[in-house]
Amino acid sequence: MERVMKVLAEKENSQLTEEKKQSKISEKLFLFIALFTAACSGNILVMRWDEISLSEKILCIPKTKSKNGKTLYIGLADKLIEVLQTRKLCSKSEWVLPSPTDNSKHISSSTMHRAWAKIRKKSRNTE
Repeated sequence: MERVMKVLAEKENSQLTEEKKQSKISEKLFLFIALFTAACSGNILVMRWDEISLSEKILCIPKTKSKNGKTLYIGLADKLIEVLQTRKLCSKSEWVLPSPTDNSKHISSSTMHRAWAKIRKKSRNTE
């Protein structure tokens, strides 16, 4: 019985480690997208791969997701395209920023708020 518990603990630990790693990648990508597009955080959180044309270097925010009810087209910088292409190759989700615990969902706003709070706290400590 002890061995079974140890194996489960190791499996759970590796799963938690992977979730944490995926969460950190998503946090960084969120900030990168925000920096290069100036898109609203809500639009970034629910961004899907089918809204991005990597070949045309355009992000399309459908009118159903935009605040003014109009479709928005945002040009994407080459550096952002490189990062998104790499991310897409590794992605098994329809979401650009999938939840670290469930690929069928997008990352939550609370996860991003916690990440942003950590970044702000670190920046205050380094000054």
